[in-house]
Amino acid sequence: MKRKNIVIIVSLLIILLTVISACTASVPTPTQTEEPTSVSDTEKIQELEEKILLLVQSQELSNSERKKQIEALEAEIKKLKEESTQTQTQNPEETSKPQIFKYTLENGKAVITSITSNDESITIPSSIDGYQVISVGSQALSSNSVKTVIISSGIEKLDWFAFSGCSSLSSVSIPDSVSSIGYGAFDNTAKALTIHCSRDSFAHKYAQSYGITYDIT
Repeated sequence: MKRKNIVIIVSLLIILLTVISACTASVPTPTQTEEPTSVSDTEKIQELEEKILLLVQSQELSNSERKKQIEALEAEIKKLKEESTQTQTQNPEETSKPQIFKYTLENGKAVITSITSNDESITIPSSIDGYQVISVGSQALSSNSVKTVIISSGIEKLDWFAFSGCSSLSSVSIPDSVSSIGYGAFDNTAKALTIHCSRDSFAHKYAQSYGITYDIT
């Protein structure tokens, strides 16, 4: 009889321990909590630019409403760029960087995607590493120190917001080879910005269309 009681007690203990173990396993530990994924300023800017593109293409809004929304998005982009620039200028190592041109290849030709420089004057080269440069990409340059940009002959396109945010940029020389200048290419540059170009060139017509001061060379 005693032996039977011992077996029953042991069985109950095993069942009790199994229940306790199962309850403990179902309780999440602090390590199971995932931190929210942060979005970089660059990704935010790209999202805002995509919204501007959709607004430009939209036929549902009036011109005044479209312009109002685009200006609001541009102001947000400018704020993000300024915050990013302030963070970069706090690092003293940035002042010693040379001019650096990063690019991608399209059909064997270079598209400049990023320009790093603290110089006041920059010349966009006609070739890099033996590849012909045909385009300056979106947001390729955003600098508070650059005042003069010279685009070499042979380059065909300046993409959307290519030089947007270059607050000191006051002089841009654009050759006849440029046949496309994207929306907002010179947004938030110096008020005294002057485009140097040939008469009746694409750059000349672009400057006239956007009310930008130009100098016929």
